[in-house]
Amino acid sequence: MGLFRKKKVAVLVDGPNLLRKEFYLDLNVVRKEAKTLGDVDVMRVYFDRYATPEIKRVTKSLGYSAVNVEGSVKVALSIDGVELSKRDDIKVVVIATRNTSYLPLIHSIKLNGKEAWVFGSEPGFSVALQRAANGVFHYDPAFGTTQEELARREAFLVSAFFTMMVDILAIFLLFI
Repeated sequence: MGLFRKKKVAVLVDGPNLLRKEFYLDLNVVRKEAKTLGDVDVMRVYFDRYATPEIKRVTKSLGYSAVNVEGSVKVALSIDGVELSKRDDIKVVVIATRNTSYLPLIHSIKLNGKEAWVFGSEPGFSVALQRAANGVFHYDPAFGTTQEELARREAFLVSAFFTMMVDILAIFLLFI
């Protein structure tokens, strides 16, 4: 085993808050962004009693655990978030939500010495939640990805363009 180990990441998704028709949220995008922080060890989506069997089946097929909650999704997700932040192996907890109700959870995760990240979308993505977190992923339903991923793609394209221009200039100078 090498000296360098990636951080282990837990992903907790507030299903009723984000898995709505108006967001078209792709859970693969949540996982992909979480992987930029380390190895994803835990992936859970929390559902209330209104969730359809189809959405639960799709969630499971994407590798997430479907957590059925009889009472409050906020309470169940928060309890699990605190418990995960107390585990020695988990270093980052990503909470996918837009809801300010998770602000105490963000503070608790950080008090336990772990990184707290949020993944959310407009409209209604809590500014307080974003400011309290160590980092934020902004999902853009129009592009089906996050603003951070779009910025990475743009940086790659700019880099590729300049590399190509240097190559063209070098070829041009060879023929002069």
